[in-house]
Amino acid sequence: MDLKHDPFPLIYTRGDPATRLACLEFFDLTDSPQASQSLLELLGHKRYDGAFPSQLDCEVWGMRETVRNALLLLKLRMPRADANVASAVDFVLCQQRFDGGWGENPSLEIPPQQTWVSNERSITWLTADAVELLRQVGLGGGHECQAAIEWLRAMQTPKGGWPSLGGEIDDRQVANDDPDSTAQITFLMRELYGDKDPTYL
Repeated sequence: MDLKHDPFPLIYTRGDPATRLACLEFFDLTDSPQASQSLLELLGHKRYDGAFPSQLDCEVWGMRETVRNALLLLKLRMPRADANVASAVDFVLCQQRFDGGWGENPSLEIPPQQTWVSNERSITWLTADAVELLRQVGLGGGHECQAAIEWLRAMQTPKGGWPSLGGEIDDRQVANDDPDSTAQITFLMRELYGDKDPTYL
């Protein structure tokens, strides 16, 4: 596929360090000076508690950013025992909700148009990201990861998809299965249980 314009000037002038690093990793440029600089910048934003700041409010932590940045660090071949990864994983584990899922920081003011994220309810796609993180650091068999997987299985709607947000599944949610969340969780279920798993099928 040929692009009409080069997107990288925009990424490097306006993208955050995680976005720049993700692009560099995709093109196998993680050993470049640009990647080193972006990594230092990303780690420089990391909070004392192990979390990363939210893009909605840099004064408070963001669960989305913490999970996804920890996954990015692992993709950059940072060891899972490294303090940056380990502290983020510990933080994520401490924020798991009673239902087994993960939601956003209760302190965040979430704009009403962002209907795919919540700080009051668990989020399916964020929980799937957290499951992947736990699996990559060797905690896939632990209670926390298994509780999250069971919650995800329970959130599947009769149509076969998943809504963005958890909670009581009602007719409105069934009608509003989210295609992005559904695709992500479907492929996660195939990785976990194989292509004969009823949830995947």
